[in-house]
Amino acid sequence: MISSVLVPIFLAITASHSTDDVRLVADAGADIALVADAHDTVRLLGGVVWADVPPLQDGVIRAQIRMDASRGFSGILFRAEDAENGEIVYLRHHRAGELDAWHYTPRHNAIDAWQIFQGEGFTGRAEFPLETWVDIELSLAGDRAVLRVGDTVLPIFALQRETVSGRIGFWGLRSARDIRAVEVVAGATPELLEFVGGFSLPDESAAHVSGLIAEWRVSAPFGEAQLAGVYSLDRSTLPGVAGTVEARHRGIANLSELATRSSEHDTVLAEAVIHSENDAMMLLRFGFSDRTRIYVNGDLVYVGDASFQSRDFRFLGTVGHFDGVPVRLRAGQNIISAAVTEQQGGWAITAQLGALD
Repeated sequence: MISSVLVPIFLAITASHSTDDVRLVADAGADIALVADAHDTVRLLGGVVWADVPPLQDGVIRAQIRMDASRGFSGILFRAEDAENGEIVYLRHHRAGELDAWHYTPRHNAIDAWQIFQGEGFTGRAEFPLETWVDIELSLAGDRAVLRVGDTVLPIFALQRETVSGRIGFWGLRSARDIRAVEVVAGATPELLEFVGGFSLPDESAAHVSGLIAEWRVSAPFGEAQLAGVYSLDRSTLPGVAGTVEARHRGIANLSELATRSSEHDTVLAEAVIHSENDAMMLLRFGFSDRTRIYVNGDLVYVGDASFQSRDFRFLGTVGHFDGVPVRLRAGQNIISAAVTEQQGGWAITAQLGALD
């Protein structure tokens, strides 16, 4: 329980305060207050506060954090361009001690892709106390990182964004957390490289997914309602191709690498060209987030919803090759089109073609 006086700050973009040696600066829209104690603690109610230090690529970030015992998310945003683009690792207050107590994901265009990045080295169990101070430390070297929470060491495998220098911030969603004693040590020392590189790396690459569609050409975003009741696809009514996205982690294409979602423009058309030597029936297995309409050569073959809690209150919407439909390919060129709508947690498509069982 905090007995100190909280002083609200209303000048979000210019508000700053020193927590011991490192000054924290509130991002636009951040909701913070100052705790009048010996450490000049910052209470973050939501958004991002930035460490006022030079951009960091490799090094160590340390702080003390005290998390409220209610449903909430507290983390470190690092190698960031801004509050909407970077890498983030965070703790789930309400899942302390459980199998999904922590999570790492890249952040592209304000979307945290936790429905895509699952499994060892991306999420897992962590023990940490609530309503009391805990030391946290994030060590960065190349495309590897290790998070330490108290005495628990959590290796993060295969950071997903380009290895560049960027801003360091502390992020919060729901509930509240207090931050103090921030320290940033820049540079990859031999000791740091040995520590971060000392953990075995599971192979989550797309190379081991047979029949995988490895690249998708992706349209600019448009409204989901534009395809309501559309059983035969007319591409001339939709935005043109904005670029391509490769399938990477577990064979999944992270569409937020290219597309920026808004409430009016929440859907993209992801397409792949498939060449078949002969007319053939094949099994198309796929996964998506959050909703999709799949067309083969312009004809609708599937409509599905895998959004968070859409099937029951425990349903996360994790992406994988969990659904499948038989499709008829013609000799020559075929086009598989997936209109994919994002709600939260990762804008994604993945698909593989194989023989019918």
